Amino acid sequence: MKVVNRGMISASINGTGYAEELQKAVDAHNAAYHSVTKLPPEEVFSGRKIRRRLPLVEFEKVDIDEDLLDERDRTAKLQGKAREDRRRSARECRVKPGDT
Repeated sequence: MKVVNRGMISASINGTGYAEELQKAVDAHNAAYHSVTKLPPEEVFSGRKIRRRLPLVEFEKVDIDEDLLDERDRTAKLQGKAREDRRRSARECRVKPGDT
């Protein structure tokens, strides 16, 4: 939603069409590095290096290490779970299979 709001504000300030500004905002968002994967989402999805300011003449394939992306994602999720468990004072379940 922040991207949409940013595009609308930019359109009203610059006096341009909101669709044009919204597309620019989405492109900028997709080209920004993600905190977990350390790669832009557009680069992961398209499989090529993204260069915004220069026209692309030749598509250069990027070697994306899926295992590295999965490991970073798993690490971030485990860190988030540990942080929330500490915050909520969660503990291991004492109920075992077969308990009545």
